[in-house]
Amino acid sequence: MSWILSNLALNGWSWSKKGEPWDFSGTKEIVVVTGGCSGFGKLMVERFAGRAKIVVLDVSPLPKDLQSVPNLKYYRCDLTNRNEVGEIGASIKADVGDPSILINNAGISNTAPILKSPLEVVEKMFKVNLLCHWQTVQEFLPKMLKNKKGHIVTIASMASFVSMPGSSDYCSSKAGLVAFHEVLTQECRHGYENGDCIQLTIVHPSFASTPILRGHEGELRKMGASVMDPRVVADAVINQVFSGRSGRLIVPSSFSLLSFIRGWPIWLQEIFRNHLSRNMMRFRKSVGA
Repeated sequence: MSWILSNLALNGWSWSKKGEPWDFSGTKEIVVVTGGCSGFGKLMVERFAGRAKIVVLDVSPLPKDLQSVPNLKYYRCDLTNRNEVGEIGASIKADVGDPSILINNAGISNTAPILKSPLEVVEKMFKVNLLCHWQTVQEFLPKMLKNKKGHIVTIASMASFVSMPGSSDYCSSKAGLVAFHEVLTQECRHGYENGDCIQLTIVHPSFASTPILRGHEGELRKMGASVMDPRVVADAVINQVFSGRSGRLIVPSSFSLLSFIRGWPIWLQEIFRNHLSRNMMRFRKSVGA
């Protein structure tokens, strides 16, 4: 019953979509995937093939195995550069059309304690993981509102809920995405004309075998941490988009209780964080971080 009520609440207490219907039978929809050349993004691009026109934004070159994907357009884009995002956004609209789906997936990681984190590294982390969401949403949401159809997917992390030593900038940026997503949802519902036609989804993956964790999976497993196949995350996102519904995805779903951690009694929160921190510090020492 709680799941049903949550699903309804996230979709404006309605079972039906307002505005224009979705059509994933070919090339009717246009999806923009930031960070689409590796990790979750690359897997999502592969799964959209044949179901939509795909636009990949990334600073990395397009992998060879994506170059044969039909109806795919790649733009090298530094998402931290506002002017570049605006110029490429205009090119996308001219070359491909108005995007109906935006997957804000691009992200970077860092493993350094607060006292050893150069501010330029922290600043870049926030620009890539958090601030670029403002830029892409400002670029593409207006036409989604005008066209009465859009789905914006925010790729956050379990780190949005669980803060770990040695990753203050990463955890802070991912926690910030929760606030961004919640405010965007409320503004679409109450502040923008046709905002109730827009679907909004936030995704919180746990550890997955992506380039961010490359080389560290074994040590994490020794700690008792579960490291997912990234295809599990990509499939969850794709299925949510194809459902045409807004959502909040915690992957794996067995970790859902951790999203309530800030509602736990303080003493229980601290016991949990202390346990996690001890394990994380052992992990950092084992990898020389």
